[in-house]
Amino acid sequence: MKRRTLSLIISGLLGVIAILSGIYLMAASVTNYIAESQKTDWIVTEARITDVSSRVKMLMYGKEASNRKQEIDRQHYTIPNQRPKDKHCGKI
Repeated sequence: MKRRTLSLIISGLLGVIAILSGIYLMAASVTNYIAESQKTDWIVTEARITDVSSRVKMLMYGKEASNRKQEIDRQHYTIPNQRPKDKHCGKI
């Protein structure tokens, strides 16, 4: 009985210590946040952004156009030694 009571007291104390240290850490982080948000001496930096999305789109459209042209050519059998591929037949 004494051993169980002692273990309950120790676990209770450890729980209280954990809660108090959590409260302390939260208070410290809020204090730090308030101090940082009130700063006025920000470091000014310059960043340059290059937009490559238009290039990617053009390349994609070029590839799609090339694939479409090859499809049309295959339908008319203008590409030698190649025949149209049926997507639904063969291996899945």
